[in-house]
Amino acid sequence: MSKKILFIGSFPPPFQGSIMDNFNLATNWNSKKATLSVLDISNHNKTFDEYASHNIKGNEEGIISINNILSALKNWFQLIKIIPRWKYDYVLCHLSPRLLGLLKESLIIFTIKLFTNAKINCRFPA
Repeated sequence: MSKKILFIGSFPPPFQGSIMDNFNLATNWNSKKATLSVLDISNHNKTFDEYASHNIKGNEEGIISINNILSALKNWFQLIKIIPRWKYDYVLCHLSPRLLGLLKESLIIFTIKLFTNAKINCRFPA
């Protein structure tokens, strides 16, 4: 019987750093012993052209805004929807280095801890 892994993290765009590591891990997953499911917690309301032309004022992940709050709630409801269907053995969570991102991911980790018996492994980028 194969193990079930839930991978929680941000995925492109933007195409940079740890986000590309997450993308490469998810797209190149090749294991007969474990199945990988992905929960993308990115805020994809921006277009690739906005990222490419640097029209985004600063880094919006660290700003409290209605858009970011709605994105966090959307991610949490996605998680609540998939937890009962899949009985995950492991959860791999790639944490944000920013305080507000970490708070959003803490809610997700707390929810997983409450409703599952999965082992949780958190990656924190340096």
